[in-house]
Amino acid sequence: MKRNKSTCCWAIVCLWLFIGVSSKADSYPLPDIIKKGFALYAKGGGAPTVEAWRQGGGADLERHLSYQTQGLKQLATPLGNYKTFEVVESKGIGSRSRIYYISIQFERGAIFSSFLVYNTSGTDWVIQRVLFNNAPESIMPWLAVHQEE
Repeated sequence: MKRNKSTCCWAIVCLWLFIGVSSKADSYPLPDIIKKGFALYAKGGGAPTVEAWRQGGGADLERHLSYQTQGLKQLATPLGNYKTFEVVESKGIGSRSRIYYISIQFERGAIFSSFLVYNTSGTDWVIQRVLFNNAPESIMPWLAVHQEE
């Protein structure tokens, strides 16, 4: 009986540690720069969205964002009005970079995106790259590997 209690206690401790590590991995808040862009997008502003996401980046980023935002507009047009967005997953890349995978919800479907961000000062984030696609496996490659038949 004493051995069962000991085994049970170790199982609870291991489960508690696993839950703590798992929740820490998912506890990275979405940077304000991304939230601000989506708030402007909700108001119908393509140009202000690009401007918000460009802050802190260079001229190359502005051209990239303009191109990607035009692509988003083309993908979104048949889907109706923008509703909201949700973070699907985020992954750390080294100590100062992170990628956020986001589902953008419209009236008749979703567009998927990835935002590669870089932490410049410990608190401030800049966007390095943004991608949009209506095929989730193009943005989240692990989905292509795990597709159900």
